[in-house]
Amino acid sequence: GKQFVPIVELAALLYLGEYIHARHTWRRWSQDNNNPPPLLKDWWNVGKAMMMTGSDDTATSSLWSALQHIQTNHPAPLNGYASEVATAYRRRLLLKFPPTQPVWRLLNFTSIEELQEFCRQQGLVLSSLGGGGGGVAKVSPALSSSSSVGLLTSGMVDRKASLTQVVTFLESTTATVPGGSATTATRAA
Repeated sequence: GKQFVPIVELAALLYLGEYIHARHTWRRWSQDNNNPPPLLKDWWNVGKAMMMTGSDDTATSSLWSALQHIQTNHPAPLNGYASEVATAYRRRLLLKFPPTQPVWRLLNFTSIEELQEFCRQQGLVLSSLGGGGGGVAKVSPALSSSSSVGLLTSGMVDRKASLTQVVTFLESTTATVPGGSATTATRAA
């Protein structure tokens, strides 16, 4: 129902990698309701950890713990969003890391083989540079031509535009914040 609007909005922004917008959304919804609902707090724990990943091992482990907590304890379909957010996050980071970064542990893979399977499922090419120590080589999208790049970019823009329309619609109605009272969800962006 409408009580899940802020939670879905926050999860969608994390899925897209829009961490600054996610932080803004958290602040809006948590300030309107002095005692933010636990489900929203759980998603913000994921967002905080995503913003801090790479700064220390604690942030990395808290990210995966927070996602596991959501998958285990949140109602459907919210619990399913956690795996979608994790997949998008892994994919995004795999494409951004330098070729020698040992990302498989950072991204909570238990083995190089699990990372290779993930890349295969996501249509990513994992090329090996050799060497030991768990270093991972370059990861790149499996695209066959330059026109495919345009299609990929255009598809991502279309998804973002569609998501923006959905969130705008959801926020333009009167919503009940979980654990709070009915509020008008239309806000200044």
